[in-house]
Amino acid sequence: MCMQRLGVAAETCFTMFATLQELQHHVRTAYGEKMTGYGALEIPLHGVGQGNGAGPAIWLAITIPLISMLRKAGFGIQVTAPITHEGNTMACFVYVDDVDSIHAPLGHTTPTMVAEDMQCMINTWAGALHATGGAIEPSKSYWYLIDFKWNTRRLAWENKSIQDTPATIHLNLHSLSAPPTTLARKETWQPDPDGTLGTYIAMDGNQTLIVESLTTKIDAWAGKIRSRHLSPIEG
Repeated sequence: MCMQRLGVAAETCFTMFATLQELQHHVRTAYGEKMTGYGALEIPLHGVGQGNGAGPAIWLAITIPLISMLRKAGFGIQVTAPITHEGNTMACFVYVDDVDSIHAPLGHTTPTMVAEDMQCMINTWAGALHATGGAIEPSKSYWYLIDFKWNTRRLAWENKSIQDTPATIHLNLHSLSAPPTTLARKETWQPDPDGTLGTYIAMDGNQTLIVESLTTKIDAWAGKIRSRHLSPIEG
């Protein structure tokens, strides 16, 4: 449906996906190719396939309506350029299957109200994703609630902790038997321990884990270099 929305003929979509879903896959190893394969299952294989030349365009065709849905529902954050004073609304940052959704309501509000808006935003995104055949993986999902308080000793603003702003967000798994799942919440100084696209991003801007990670990689690389000779190509 997303492809047809942009003018792709239904016959073209059927030809591509019917072919992909009926493929027979065989595992090839250094010892040879396995004779028995798999494919044409009762539940067809989902997706366009790794390496499909049309994959990036199809991903955009599916993702753009989802993002537009968030913006039309009023979610996101409004940013004004300091020099040109031009405004822009951003609902999320998306890179393939990594999505960072953001929301900051205008005017006076409370952390509880922001959390309630975020719950509605998650429901909208999860429902739209479900309609396209996708789903959010709860174990890989987490959220932050950012608010500030004045530190009278340091005479500076600092981020409030989870204890200061208690709130919970749930994820509906769109299954009759599965109850809503509580999404993990992190402190503003905690980045994702598994990394986001190879880096570690903390909401308060600290780079402690980034430095530790890069230092470990550099030490490991330097240790390997010291213990052997470089080839002409590597040199």
